[in-house]
Amino acid sequence: MKIKLPFLNAILYLGKKEVSAVKQSYAYGAWQNNLQTFLSGGGYRISFDTLYTIYNNVVDVKQSTKRIQNAVLKEGFKLVDNNRPDKDGDATQSQILMSILNTPKQSFSSLKSVTLRDVCVAGNAFWFILKNDQNVPLGIQVIDPRTMRIMADKYGNIKEYIQTNFGQESVYYTPDEIIHFVFDFSTDNALFGCSPIESIVWESKAEMSAQMSNYFFYENNAVPSHLLILEEDVSEEQMKELKIELDKRFTGAQNRFKSGVVPFIKDIKTITPSQKEMEFIATRQFSTKKVCAAFGVDPFMLGYTEKVQRGNAEVVYTTFYQDTIRPYEVYFEEIINDQLLPILELDKIKFVVNLSNYDDEQRVWDSTRNDVVSGIMTINEARALRNMPPSDNEFADELMQAGMLIDDLGSEAQEFAKDMREFSKRRFKEINNLLK
Repeated sequence: MKIKLPFLNAILYLGKKEVSAVKQSYAYGAWQNNLQTFLSGGGYRISFDTLYTIYNNVVDVKQSTKRIQNAVLKEGFKLVDNNRPDKDGDATQSQILMSILNTPKQSFSSLKSVTLRDVCVAGNAFWFILKNDQNVPLGIQVIDPRTMRIMADKYGNIKEYIQTNFGQESVYYTPDEIIHFVFDFSTDNALFGCSPIESIVWESKAEMSAQMSNYFFYENNAVPSHLLILEEDVSEEQMKELKIELDKRFTGAQNRFKSGVVPFIKDIKTITPSQKEMEFIATRQFSTKKVCAAFGVDPFMLGYTEKVQRGNAEVVYTTFYQDTIRPYEVYFEEIINDQLLPILELDKIKFVVNLSNYDDEQRVWDSTRNDVVSGIMTINEARALRNMPPSDNEFADELMQAGMLIDDLGSEAQEFAKDMREFSKRRFKEINNLLK
């Protein structure tokens, strides 16, 4: 079967055809690529440029993205032995990886931030592994998703990546030169990812329209809030004198509600905003909720603090980490361990993200203090949860209850303390290792 692709000046052949597999493969890749650029969104054109325009103009979209950028890998990462995760990774290979992830021109923090921005905005991020003439890796360059195309065979296997910048020659990359981040695959395109913004395009464009409407509302409302309809035979000079007289007699606090009779005026038309214009505020609040839902960021984290108290704020942060941030961290680990390390031929190390603790710090301190007093945990166990070094005090590793050693208490009290200690360990494991 033939499918004409006029925008490519080509024909896509499906099924058996006398064309070569290479031509069919490249036609498929070009077709898939252009689905993303031209036909995505149920008939509404959603290009990467549109997504970045929304990111740059809608504050809720930008701030949601930044919350994710700042939270992912907040506690950093470690390089461990590939076979023994409890041991440090090979020193030589760890140094090689760090020299690539963290370079003088681009820190790892910057690399992570730009990558997450592109994933959140475009649904795709591309890493190009820079190498010298001896094919030795030197670093990683993030490529703008707006410039990338993907060519695949008839089975969807990547053949090459093509970078095209306006006015410049295209650059061709082999699959082993590019690492492609796709957090959520598009249902319209098997080769590209799907941006969270795609589900809120209309709300975001409505927000941009509301911003423009508000601007012109205040810009145009600088004119008087009413129109004066004058007699037909009033000259331009008389209009100017009439305006001066009106300002003199009826403006200012001392003239408020003052009655008067003014010659030459037939009628006064009052200009006020309509109810529809006033509804823009409610519309923008609704748009904020939709944006936050798309990104998995609670409105409270963007500064909208209505109906949020200290108690449920802790739940908000914990849920944000569990449901939004941790999946990004897991994906980051998979990309580096499953794609980058094999390309670099580093088989002795493993990239592991340090789990973040989003529980309230004061809550942890209060809880550990009470557990030490109750004989549920030792002083050094409490200090470890507070990220403090162990104490050398002779009682620091002893269980105490109300200042007395557990060993000095009766058997029933010891059994109770043992049960409570096990309960406490389970609870703090959930608090500090949410998804471990």
